[in-house]
Amino acid sequence: MDFENNTVKLPKIGEIKAVIHKTFEWKLKTATISKSCKGKYYFSILVEDGKEVPVKQVFSESTIICVDVGIKDFAFISTGEKFETPKYLKNSLKRLKVLQRRVSRKQNGSKNREAAK
Repeated sequence: MDFENNTVKLPKIGEIKAVIHKTFEWKLKTATISKSCKGKYYFSILVEDGKEVPVKQVFSESTIICVDVGIKDFAFISTGEKFETPKYLKNSLKRLKVLQRRVSRKQNGSKNREAAK
């Protein structure tokens, strides 16, 4: 890859002009060219940055929590806790009912009715 000239060198094809969005100084591992359904070509690059791979953590029964999602109750946890289903719609409908009653009591065409809307 030549970042200054915006070109990519491919085996058997040669150098191709490209729009390169980011530069990097790491070791190039693989490159993949793909074609979209609209006829555009995309070039994706896999690089190695030299950082160590993180160590895999060991899980035990004391660190694992199971969650069972239900319909009647929102969730049950393996520790025995139970979470109720949030009733946002029910609360919103109650509030809407009160506000609609207030609007219906105002006189048609008044500024108070407009404010209540």
